Amino acid sequence: MITKYLYILLISILSLIMLSSCFSERIDLDLNTLENKKVVITSWLNNLDDDQYVQVYYTGDYFIDPNMESINDATVTLSYETEELVLENTTNGIYLLPSEWKGVEDIQYTLTVTHNNMEYRAVSILRAMPLIQNIESVLQIENDTTSFYEIYFEFQETAGEGDGYFAIDYIKNSNQKNVIKTGDWIDDSYLDGEYITDLTVTSNNHQQGDTVILETHNIGLKAVEYLESIDTEIFREGLLDPPPVNVPTNFSNGAVGYFLTSGKRINEIIID
Repeated sequence: MITKYLYILLISILSLIMLSSCFSERIDLDLNTLENKKVVITSWLNNLDDDQYVQVYYTGDYFIDPNMESINDATVTLSYETEELVLENTTNGIYLLPSEWKGVEDIQYTLTVTHNNMEYRAVSILRAMPLIQNIESVLQIENDTTSFYEIYFEFQETAGEGDGYFAIDYIKNSNQKNVIKTGDWIDDSYLDGEYITDLTVTSNNHQQGDTVILETHNIGLKAVEYLESIDTEIFREGLLDPPPVNVPTNFSNGAVGYFLTSGKRINEIIID
């Protein structure tokens, strides 16, 4: 009996030591302030007839005001093959591409932002999004009382590693479209060249009669890693989470944000 109690006591002491080591680790965070604010550049361009733009602003002060400060005096250019476009600034740090501009699949795009004698550059290849097939709405019933529909779909993954896919579905003309909270993503690390079935990204309670938009993109492997890092930093769950880290960027010279291009497909489904 004594041996049993000693064993329990030793386990308890070891557990306390392990827990205390979790609390004693020093973490130095580089929190944004007015003195060390950084340039933020975000852009997600695609091959459809959408509003295509680049947004440029400063990081906010972590302790005072997290709201962004727009940068409206930068020079923003998009270059590809033999073309170079100088984007037009509007307001709120928004730089517009020409209204008729659409990205072209399998072309590499270079985004360059020059501000205060500093040049920030990022490169992205616009990858083709495969055809979406066999879209269907499936009724789900929980606890015999709550029912909703999920959207399922399939597609043939493009052979050759390096592709990453983002998908989201939402009721048409609604505000349900949130990239991190209601979208989802996968890469082709273990699925290269396969026909992928039984996919769903539904996060909303779609009902009969709803018109649902299924939006799919091929954003590439690196962009999937970028979204995954944002998700990890936002949804932290407990003591065993790794220490916070800066979200990666593909811009040079210390700018943060991300330049992303994607082949995009839009499918409209009426749940009937």
